[in-house]
Amino acid sequence: MYITIAIIALVAVVGFFAYRALSRKDLPVEPTHVIQSGKDRSWTSPVFSTSGAFFIKPWLQPGLNGTYGANNGLESLQILFHVLSDKSERKEFMVEIELASTGEKTRITPDARLITVHGVPEQVQFSAKVENLPAGALFKYRVLMGGREIYSACATARKAMGSPFRAIIFGDMGNGSPGQRKLAYQLGLPRPAAHIAADISASAAAVDTVAMTYVKPQGADIIISAGDVVYQHGRYAEYLSKFFAVYQNENPAADRGSNILASTVSLSCVGNHDMAKLDPETLVSFDDYPDLMAFFALWSLPLNGPNNSQASGGSGRNHPPLAAENNHSALRDLVSSAGERYPRMANFVYEYGNAHFLFLDANAYMDWTDEAMRRWVEDDLKSVAPGMWKIVVLHQPPFTSNIGHQREQGMRFLSDIFERNGVSVVFAGHAHVYERSFPLKFVPAGGLKPSAQLEGGYIPGQITLDRKYDGVTNTRPDGVIYIVTGGGGAKLDSKLLHANPALWQTFTDRLVGDRHSFSLADFSPEKMEVVQYDADGIELDRFAITR
Repeated sequence: MYITIAIIALVAVVGFFAYRALSRKDLPVEPTHVIQSGKDRSWTSPVFSTSGAFFIKPWLQPGLNGTYGANNGLESLQILFHVLSDKSERKEFMVEIELASTGEKTRITPDARLITVHGVPEQVQFSAKVENLPAGALFKYRVLMGGREIYSACATARKAMGSPFRAIIFGDMGNGSPGQRKLAYQLGLPRPAAHIAADISASAAAVDTVAMTYVKPQGADIIISAGDVVYQHGRYAEYLSKFFAVYQNENPAADRGSNILASTVSLSCVGNHDMAKLDPETLVSFDDYPDLMAFFALWSLPLNGPNNSQASGGSGRNHPPLAAENNHSALRDLVSSAGERYPRMANFVYEYGNAHFLFLDANAYMDWTDEAMRRWVEDDLKSVAPGMWKIVVLHQPPFTSNIGHQREQGMRFLSDIFERNGVSVVFAGHAHVYERSFPLKFVPAGGLKPSAQLEGGYIPGQITLDRKYDGVTNTRPDGVIYIVTGGGGAKLDSKLLHANPALWQTFTDRLVGDRHSFSLADFSPEKMEVVQYDADGIELDRFAITR
């Protein structure tokens, strides 16, 4: 009798799974794609592995309209995903948007762009432009393949101009290290604040209507990278195994990372490793790694920076140089895949809520004494609407106590423009440390000309410090505050400084160099507050700026 029951049960189970297989015959089993980061063995890397329809799962980008003046700010984000090119030809992809407040649905046919990069499979990047949403609206998006849902997530549209918001800011992350993954997991956790509690609670009921749990990473509306997104060379394969594998991890854990890209818009400036420069003098060639400069093939950031005619001096000056002695086809493929993004996407403007972010390329090939480039920066900062915080994001810090990165001081040439146009904070990376300067003003000793930068990259000059500012009781700085938030996961390089404040430069007010960390910035109409947290969520520093 027991044997008969067991046989019946086995037949039932087999029949059930056979039925499921037959009922899903239109969704064939897809091969698993595994990409490793290649020759460099100096980092501990997760392995990029994906199966199903996507090669790269959906993630959010800001879209082309960086300022509120363009198209009334209605286009505030794009949903990007990658599919192998052979699949894109035989599958129909759509993106469905459902407003949480009303249940209204619209469907978007995404734009398609072929990406051919040596060393990785040929892909199509699909980009769904999400337009005409109410400011700050919560919505669910679904990616449909042949009419069937294959992915879904929730997100919010860009908040109205002047609205308070929160941003995550950190750099120097993508080396695949345990520290990077632990910090990424911490980033994915909720951290609501009083001034955005209403925003979250008001959305709670709406979230239920779309059957989706929605958690803002650290309560943040946007994520900003201070550069060096992946190590060592900014390669496409490194993005796969050290960026997407960590920040699109759908099984969050301290040893794996978290999925923070699907529901939160992310932006980045360019670092030296992103531009295939190990140091100011060394440019890595496409002959060595044919998938270099992947920043321009992957990201979709506003194209509102200086155009090519403003990039003075031709190739290699004021825009990222490309090197190939033999493998010219790899170089051409990158330029073709990047399209108009190269080189213009290296400098751009993005506005969110009540802040104006100016993203600048601080690499050694840039000449920020160039009259046209300085004019673009000045005109941009002068044009900012009243009441907007002015924030600059770049990679190489003009002021740092980190011994290994003191010589790359080219951005000091823009200090005068930042000062007279009311920039509150300059966020940087490069040094793998958290560091906060006193509010300061700077005058280069040799004037605003290339010869003022000495051999080795140093720019001496007069530094005036506001030592009365403490960020707690005195919150109105006289000068610009320079923050280094380069503790995103790369090997820590300032442990000696952490333990020896006597070694700090006179402009350094606070430095934490013994752990990975990130900045969390809250922007309200009259106050900007920045808190530094480590990978365990422990507060390391806090300061406020009031108008």
